[in-house]
Amino acid sequence: MTLVRQINDYQQLVSQVIANHLLSFMVILSSLLLTGCGEGDGFPSYETFTPPTATQLSISPDAEVDTLVTSLYQFNDAANRPEGNSEVSWYLDNQLQSYGSTFTPSKHHEGLWLHFCVTAIAAHGNNNIGALTCSIAQLILPTLGTAPVAEDVLISSPLQPGHKVEGSYLYLDADDDAEAASVLSWRLNSSEVGQGKQLVLPIDSEGAELSFCVTPKSLTGEPKIGAEVCDIKAIIGSYTPPTAANLLITPSAVTNTLLTGNYLFSDAQSRTEGESILNWKLDGISIMTGSTITLNAIDEGKSLAFCVTPIASYGQNATGPQVCTPAVSISPKQGSAPVATSLVLSSPLQPGQSITASYLYSDADGDIEGISIIQWRLDNTDSGSGLTFTLPIDSEGKSLEFCVTPVASTGSPKQGVQVCLSQTIIGSYPPPTATSLLITPTPVSGTLLNGSYLFSDANNRPEGSSLFSWQLDSVEVSTSQTLTLTASDEGKSLTFCVTPVASFGQNATGSQVCTAAANVDPNAGSAPTASNLTWDTFAKPNTFLTVSYDYLDADGDNEGVSLYSWKLDGVEVSQNISYTPPANSGGKSLSYCITPVAITGTPKAGSDACIVTDIAAILVTGNLQLDETLTLDIKGYTDLGVIWRSTNPANTSTRSTNSTSFTITRATPTESAFALVGHDIEVCVTTAEEGELCSLASSFDTSEVTGGLPMAIDVGFNITQRAVAPIPYTDLTIGLITKRLHRPLTTIETSILNNSQPAAPLFDSQRAENGTSVFWGLFTWPNSNTQCIERGYSLTVDGIGDTSDAFGLKQYYDHIVSLFPGIPSSHVSAGLGWGIDVDYYWSITDVGGGSHADVYMVSGALGSIADTTAEYAACIEVLP
Repeated sequence: MTLVRQINDYQQLVSQVIANHLLSFMVILSSLLLTGCGEGDGFPSYETFTPPTATQLSISPDAEVDTLVTSLYQFNDAANRPEGNSEVSWYLDNQLQSYGSTFTPSKHHEGLWLHFCVTAIAAHGNNNIGALTCSIAQLILPTLGTAPVAEDVLISSPLQPGHKVEGSYLYLDADDDAEAASVLSWRLNSSEVGQGKQLVLPIDSEGAELSFCVTPKSLTGEPKIGAEVCDIKAIIGSYTPPTAANLLITPSAVTNTLLTGNYLFSDAQSRTEGESILNWKLDGISIMTGSTITLNAIDEGKSLAFCVTPIASYGQNATGPQVCTPAVSISPKQGSAPVATSLVLSSPLQPGQSITASYLYSDADGDIEGISIIQWRLDNTDSGSGLTFTLPIDSEGKSLEFCVTPVASTGSPKQGVQVCLSQTIIGSYPPPTATSLLITPTPVSGTLLNGSYLFSDANNRPEGSSLFSWQLDSVEVSTSQTLTLTASDEGKSLTFCVTPVASFGQNATGSQVCTAAANVDPNAGSAPTASNLTWDTFAKPNTFLTVSYDYLDADGDNEGVSLYSWKLDGVEVSQNISYTPPANSGGKSLSYCITPVAITGTPKAGSDACIVTDIAAILVTGNLQLDETLTLDIKGYTDLGVIWRSTNPANTSTRSTNSTSFTITRATPTESAFALVGHDIEVCVTTAEEGELCSLASSFDTSEVTGGLPMAIDVGFNITQRAVAPIPYTDLTIGLITKRLHRPLTTIETSILNNSQPAAPLFDSQRAENGTSVFWGLFTWPNSNTQCIERGYSLTVDGIGDTSDAFGLKQYYDHIVSLFPGIPSSHVSAGLGWGIDVDYYWSITDVGGGSHADVYMVSGALGSIADTTAEYAACIEVLP
């Protein structure tokens, strides 16, 4: 996290400096363009001043609160010009603080990152202002002093279980450091039970040892944590159980009355009442808790008692003994007599047959029925009891009377007035019958059906108005003797029923008789069809799609539940009438097929009808690297034109209008590769359906657009932003031996490498690439060697101690010049995208009669390079 933060800070810093020194930069750039061609080998001329530099930046002494620190650096100038008024600026967490060679951090700066930047300025000549160079940031450390102290630590009293107590203390610090979040801790018998200045003592804490402890902490200074100080007290409390007295039930115990239990709570220590237990008992059995109860009629005559178990709100002995009222008998409630109504006799009244009587019992007071008195009388003579009675054989023509005297099981009065129902027993007839039921013709939809049967009566009574019933799936649809079926009846179960009715007399209506159920068959015709399939919505990922079609059936059968099938690239994904393609479905083939199904008729299912399209998508594949090709595939859209651009804000003009591919190549032989490297590639497609649609190459998954230069990473070192990458390496063959020189790494790449291979060093310093957000990592020779070894390569020379090597930087430089002859001064950097600093690649072999200062350092000043000088490192390998 610190490394990523420093990288981001340096990126912001470089952006600020570029803005502040734009004018100086333009002066330098103009000078380079005028004199950069140099002599025939491409190196700069000694007659032209090169800007001075500041190196070996350091802060002395280490950054500490209230300590004066000084900026140290080495002023360098190739022409040995004296130093002019070089500018030194100080930054805290990348925010400018002051100018000058010294700076004194205050106590408020503790924990912030301090660095300084130098703009080297020569005393005279052109190109006298150098590039801004910054030191490595240092964390400002606190000043060592004395620890904070907690005094007068005290627990308030009294200490009563269930009550709140408070702790207090006095914070002191000899260095005047302000208090931070000091740790306030409460303990019961050495176990922590709370934090803060207040604590509610548990109910069961009587007799426990209570501690209030303070560990003081300061916001600043060192050390920040002082010694813990505690106050310890014992929780003493002593309690006797509470009591309940003066128990009383009001009003008198009567059924259907709200009764209340009253009592007086008392506690010797004046504790408030807690959740006392209130209990009601019927015949000695607990039936309910609470202060009130309403007795039902069924409780009449039982004994009732109200009991209380007193409970205090806290402390030991919180529960007292249970106390009960004397038991009282429950009296009935005075009210209304019960009533019998709605007397009914079953029919017919046939001599020799059993009949059943019924009635309704009611009581205004809600008293339930007891054993009511039932009587039967024939011609005023008592003849039976109970709700059923068998008529004697000789009872025809007699008067039958059914009487009820209602009796309640509870309440008062319990017995009501007798109520009677009288009827005359007239005659004896068996009911008629219907047989030989038949449906003709066979049930088919759209056909007129007739129901036939035979009527029969034992007493030869003629047929009256018999009742007919046609039923489909047990639901009556007609009461005529004929029925015409419709198409909607297809597949249902059909029955014809007759209830025979004689023309006169008792038992004139016989029992209903029905045919066996018959299935209604469909009327044979033509299969349904589906045609004119059209998409209701343009097919895109995450879009709700439906298809319109025309349903037709020559027989007029309505559409039932037709069958649907959606397929992505030939694989079925849904059988619903609608479908929403997933986010990753762009470019896939989508088909929709319908099998039309009719509700009625036969055959019901028609042939499949389908429609196919591509799900709209703009797809890019390839490698996000200089001189590599990106391939464009437009699916589902109507292409009206394509534009390829670089996201370089200085050059966003159209680079290609090819509708199939784009090669990431410099537009002209003299264009720098950094017009592309470090920036993204944007492709815009003008569609007939949605206008112009633009996508960045880096936005596609790495399985589609590979490679790319990492521009940002998250805390897990995952790449979150990519851009066009430089050419990764170039091969050099001398004397039949081929070696491969790899480009240097960016600061982000060194972080990723260090995360996966901790032995690989992080960069020693960094340099921004002008016009981009690329930051190159700079290494001293020892770290360069380690970094290359961790990547599986090696350095070609050993710093200033190397002798000579056929594969020196001069040979490498000449080889690259032959590949990029159109670029006048910076062939390697502009052609490969490895950096465009003015001194990039300008180290040479055998300068000044034998000094060796090149090869593995792909940047540096002329002359010898010390092993401790941080430079760009490029690794080399011998090809197999």
